Amino acid sequence: LSLGVIEDFENEVTPLLAQRLAEAMSQCAFVLRTGASHILTQKIAARDLDMAICAAAAPEPEGTLVLPLLEDPYILAVPKGVSVAGGVADLVDRPLLRRDMDQVMGQQIERYLAREGVSPAKRFEMDSNQSISALVASGTGWTITTPLSLLRAGRFAGGIDAHPLPGAPVSRRIVLYAGADWAGDVPEQIALLARELIGAHFAEPGLERMPWL
Repeated sequence: LSLGVIEDFENEVTPLLAQRLAEAMSQCAFVLRTGASHILTQKIAARDLDMAICAAAAPEPEGTLVLPLLEDPYILAVPKGVSVAGGVADLVDRPLLRRDMDQVMGQQIERYLAREGVSPAKRFEMDSNQSISALVASGTGWTITTPLSLLRAGRFAGGIDAHPLPGAPVSRRIVLYAGADWAGDVPEQIALLARELIGAHFAEPGLERMPWL
């Protein structure tokens, strides 16, 4: 079984998932890869991976089973104490810490900004969640992120306030893609285990910190 998992889960979910799968599938040889969602989706489409846990792509890879794991809504993340009473328009004088445009998140955020008619200056574009969190916490700028990404802020979390994203809700879907060769109940079993681990390490702490979710 060759399995890809997004970097968001590298510290908490992926090690436990690997351990549990190794115990449950003792006769299976494993290949585990971590990476960005768009890279994992490409590997699924090319049949270089059997399964991948990542953000859903548009369009989704042909010939794959898609099992939902988590709805991860976009939110505002601003330096602690900064007002967002007027929505995103209140923040346009501060730099927006943009996501790498190759990433699913970066593309979805740009579509949201275009829909809202907001055009912050393009000063920062990063593929590092921790770098973005550090700059928000230091007061350098603000960002649009998701609860899952914000919960990875670690030591920078205390300097960041989270708020609902104004306008119609926007979210990314975290899914399990499984290639056609893996029929039967194995994908469902892996999805069930992944949901359990994501719930314990992300969904429950996220709701505790951001009950408005």
